[in-house]
Amino acid sequence: MMDDLIPHLISENGAVFTDVHDGNWYVRGNMRRWVKNGGPMMIFQGTSFGVQGSIAKVISNAYGVKEVLLDGEPMACGERGFNAPQVNTTAEQEHQVSFVMYPISPMLRVLGYSYSNEDSTGYIRMLVDDETGYGMVHYPDVPESGKEPFSVTYYINESNVDTLTTMELQYDLMLETNGVKKQVTTGYKGAKLARWVDRTKAIDTVYLNISQPLVQGDYTSGTFTVDGSAPYTIEDRQGYWEHEDIWDLTGNGSVPAVLGDQYYRFIRVNLKDGYEGYKFDKKNPPKIKIRGLNRECDSIDVRVANDERSLGVSLASHPSEVIQSAWGTVTGLRAGSLVGGVNIRPKDSHFDFEIKEVQRIKNGVVYSTSPDEVIDPDYTYRIKLVGTGKQGMTFRNGPEQYDITFHYYLNTNVKLRMNNTVGNFADYTDAPYDKASQAYTIELTPEPDAFEYDYLSLGAPYPWAGDCPKFNNNWITGLPGGVTVRNYSWFDVKSGARLGENTPFVAGRSYRFEVILDCEDGYYLADPEIMDAYVNGNKALVAEAEGNGTAITVEYSLAVSSGLRGQVVSFHDGSDVTVSLFAAGSAQPKYTVAVPAGEKSGGKYTAVYDIPEAAPGTYTMQVSKKNHVTREYTVTVSGSAKTQNAEIWLLGDVNADGRVNAMDCTRLFTHVNKTQPLTDAYALKCADVNRDSRVNAMDCTRLFTHVNKTQPLW
Repeated sequence: MMDDLIPHLISENGAVFTDVHDGNWYVRGNMRRWVKNGGPMMIFQGTSFGVQGSIAKVISNAYGVKEVLLDGEPMACGERGFNAPQVNTTAEQEHQVSFVMYPISPMLRVLGYSYSNEDSTGYIRMLVDDETGYGMVHYPDVPESGKEPFSVTYYINESNVDTLTTMELQYDLMLETNGVKKQVTTGYKGAKLARWVDRTKAIDTVYLNISQPLVQGDYTSGTFTVDGSAPYTIEDRQGYWEHEDIWDLTGNGSVPAVLGDQYYRFIRVNLKDGYEGYKFDKKNPPKIKIRGLNRECDSIDVRVANDERSLGVSLASHPSEVIQSAWGTVTGLRAGSLVGGVNIRPKDSHFDFEIKEVQRIKNGVVYSTSPDEVIDPDYTYRIKLVGTGKQGMTFRNGPEQYDITFHYYLNTNVKLRMNNTVGNFADYTDAPYDKASQAYTIELTPEPDAFEYDYLSLGAPYPWAGDCPKFNNNWITGLPGGVTVRNYSWFDVKSGARLGENTPFVAGRSYRFEVILDCEDGYYLADPEIMDAYVNGNKALVAEAEGNGTAITVEYSLAVSSGLRGQVVSFHDGSDVTVSLFAAGSAQPKYTVAVPAGEKSGGKYTAVYDIPEAAPGTYTMQVSKKNHVTREYTVTVSGSAKTQNAEIWLLGDVNADGRVNAMDCTRLFTHVNKTQPLTDAYALKCADVNRDSRVNAMDCTRLFTHVNKTQPLW
């Protein structure tokens, strides 16, 4: 039994000790947690043993009570019938704090609780010192039997905040055992310090809902609301996004949400009537979460009113960009496979596709399909799909709709290809939007149940002298559908050592590049003796790799220590970028490389090109892309590697912002009327939209017909 009680006791120095006094065995210490059924108990020698101690500290869960401290003097040695006072502060609804005392034996009972003037009575009282009065006496309610727990209670004044209250419990009990009266406890005093706190609950997060996101091309604004269960309401002062200049999105304006412009909104949040138990903490304002926007606000400013019953929220945000074109690859549409396995893999990370329905068609008759149905190569399959934007971008589902004034598509265009194509842009097919089904639709012929490739032309990093190898499977280009990169490696030819990411390529040394390819189910690479493979235009060795893989290997006799490389920034779409080098006086390029436009970021595409074979000399470098104006640079390649970066603009993009719209018409007009002449030679080439080698009013007219879409430039 002692072992069961010891965990509940602890003295000031952390020890629990025992002793024998007046024929009783005591375990002494300060109680740190409750014992079941009311606390430490003592039974006389011969039946059990007793416990003596006091509560050192109680942290209260009571409404309005922050902390309770009870420090007590040890009880006088001798027999006792009630345990040391405990504190009950769990009466949250009643706003009270009680001292409770429990009888420790059914053989004992209390005889009195008023002031004692004889040995025949006892007393219990509580003195309270607070702002309501000093020396207030509170007498406990002692059960008539004298054998039940009794308590003395102090009721909390709800208006008291940050008030210190001192309570003193005094008692002198007279107990009766077998008809013998005896005073068994004397001289115990307990001092209680209670600190009241603000009982209102601070709201840490305010959730706002908006009915439509702020998106490029919008003329209207979404409405802000809050959930009906929220303890607050809102006031949307203007009810629309205000433009930083004058083009507010009221629904009646002539200028839609412009991608690069900022818009503002002010919301007032008020606590509902009847929610006096809540507040907005002025020192720690709540977070604002907005549900319904496609991109995060640029800034959110929160200011709490002095009464902490309301707050103002100021929002500033740029519109989300509408994805102009979304490319995807249809996978799983293969004879013998299940319809449920058909999927569309997006070309980049800014969007996802969702298939809404797959139908099969034969002789003009349309049939529905189920996920567990086997794909039949004798049918054409119609796929219906929609898209969802990611990373702050908006995928706007809808028919092709072009803004002739601001020159962009209001809805996203979808282009798809089959999995067994290499992926050049010529292989992509437009998927028009069908208003009836509210989805993009495309009809495709299933791939055969097995497809074998006997030709590969891969692009891969070069071993540039002084650079360390970098490893990213996405840098291996030219992969056909159903073929993936497991990994690739670099080896020093002479030593055979594998290069790590911190080992630089050394000029004058030979290196071997090896990439391991895997095939998805139903796709195969031809046997090594049949496969015709190239890496960066160099004939590659093909061999089998463990795990049913295929190893493609090419050697570089020397690390690349000369030649030309760099990056090209372009716009509009992911079409390939071409870089050509022309020797002096030559009309034919000596070197030409076509590379993917690269990943889109911030409205720009960044391509990486390498021409390591470029011999020393001075060249005219031409950089071109579909719908862009070819740009020329003069570059000199010497004995070391040369880096030349480039940027090309769309035809008609006079202000070089990556778009062709009314702003370019305005800029071109200021050049033509000589109020703000264009001085950059390349900008003049972009402004020469009719390509007559002059920039004049004719170009203004031609550019306007492109902007209003009566005669597009491209």
